[in-house]
Amino acid sequence: LQGFSPLKPPPSSDKISRVVPEGEEEMFGPGYPRPAAGLEVPGRPDWVLETQIGEGGFGEVWLVSNRRLGERRVFKFCFSAKRLRSLMREFTLFRLLRETLGDRDDIARLYDYRLPIEGRDVQPPFFLESEYAPGGSLDQWVKPLPGGLGGLPETARFKLVADVCAAVAAAH
Repeated sequence: LQGFSPLKPPPSSDKISRVVPEGEEEMFGPGYPRPAAGLEVPGRPDWVLETQIGEGGFGEVWLVSNRRLGERRVFKFCFSAKRLRSLMREFTLFRLLRETLGDRDDIARLYDYRLPIEGRDVQPPFFLESEYAPGGSLDQWVKPLPGGLGGLPETARFKLVADVCAAVAAAH
């Protein structure tokens, strides 16, 4: 075909190796599948992936439930060495907020983590385990409201903005 050039990746050799395309990395390390609803979190008995609720610069965010206790938490998983720095930065922010502000109802709590820090010999999956807010994000919370955020009475909108500003101000 004119204007078409069949490009192929070079074969791996001792000087170069193929990079795994994004989306095909193994999230939990060798021998573990990509995350999917119903799978147990490796190394965390009874914690089962329910649904993916987001993704970010570090990897994927999952709602996870404990079969025995009935509790729900948010697990933020990292599946790439390049992205691990973002997850570790978030861990540092959680820790600084807690040390500076203590526990606050308007800032999610960090319950546990698995990161290659503090002399720990840990293997993937690397994650942060934090509090789950059942109301969801602000966007999810206002969607079912007639008129969305604009449908709220003005005083309720002002209170909502003031509450968000108080949390952001405390965090900064």
